[in-house]
Amino acid sequence: GWGESGGGDYVPQRRGAAGLFASKPALNEEQARDIVTNYVKRLNPSLTIGPVKDNGGFYEAEILSEDNEVVQILGVDKRSGRLLLLN
Repeated sequence: GWGESGGGDYVPQRRGAAGLFASKPALNEEQARDIVTNYVKRLNPSLTIGPVKDNGGFYEAEILSEDNEVVQILGVDKRSGRLLLLN
């Protein structure tokens, strides 16, 4: 044969992936702020980061213009650290 039945050799199997996320600690507010700051500064150094709020499964961060107007709201997933576009 050419490997396992059911395509085990063709499709990567997620063995133990659930344990990976369970053992990784959630991000704190300061880490979320750092992720958003690094992302925004690469795109537009004139923008600043406003308040970061805990919103359940993710943190919500306001991106502010030089005039302190909200330009964008980004979310940061607490488990993965991925950025989410909220508006």
